[in-house]
Amino acid sequence: MNRNILLLLLGLMSISLLCGCPRTDESTGNAGDTNTPPPVAEAQNAAENPCTADDNPCADNPCAADENPCGENPCGDNPCTMDENPCNPCSETDNPCAAEEPEDTVTTIVLETTDGDIVLEVHSAWSPLGAAHFIELVEAGFYDGAPWFRVIDGFVAQCGVSADPAMNSKWSNATIKDEPVVVGNKRGFVAFGKSGMPNSRSTHIFINYTDNSASLNPQGFSCFAQVVEGMDVAQGLFKCEFGDQGALGREGGVDAFKVRYPDADFIKRAYIRE
Repeated sequence: MNRNILLLLLGLMSISLLCGCPRTDESTGNAGDTNTPPPVAEAQNAAENPCTADDNPCADNPCAADENPCGENPCGDNPCTMDENPCNPCSETDNPCAAEEPEDTVTTIVLETTDGDIVLEVHSAWSPLGAAHFIELVEAGFYDGAPWFRVIDGFVAQCGVSADPAMNSKWSNATIKDEPVVVGNKRGFVAFGKSGMPNSRSTHIFINYTDNSASLNPQGFSCFAQVVEGMDVAQGLFKCEFGDQGALGREGGVDAFKVRYPDADFIKRAYIRE
């Protein structure tokens, strides 16, 4: 009897093994696709990884691509904790990629005019090339005796043609490159004149009588100085406009200007105040 029961049980087990079905891809996913993690694992990784989606500390990284310490740091395997975050070392207080602010050197220039003194503060940070060029011209004596040949009420007072034709020959072609407008053409601010050609600033300067920012800033007139004393003197310069500036800079040009505008004002001397 016991032997018969044992044989029956063995027969049933054999039938069960023959009828058993392997699990299909529909129930488990493609077993051979090792690049696609199960949905549950994806959700778990997303929950544990603050470097994804909206909470990505690398998303607002101000570092440029070529200077980016995060550039080779894929956030996928990075826990990026708030206290130790290698994804975004560019904080506001300690940003290795931030551009350094240029040092501002202020030089005081006195323009002794026939109507009184106009004192300028020249700022190197506003227009480094313009500031250095103007100081060089002052030290060379270029503006000594120069006429205020274009003084338009409500607009600007302009000079920049030397009383010495040799000075004009030497410096008129010593142009400097254009620079961004850091400080606008507001009342009392000083910029170099220029033609419509790029990099054409040379010797002409003007003082803004009013806020000309809307018209002059888009044209690239970069201010390098500000009148800090004697704005009333600048405002009171004799109003005139001598059109032939080329002739003004040649031999006999200043004499012809004086005949036409006997009451015109001049810069008697320009110098650096120590």
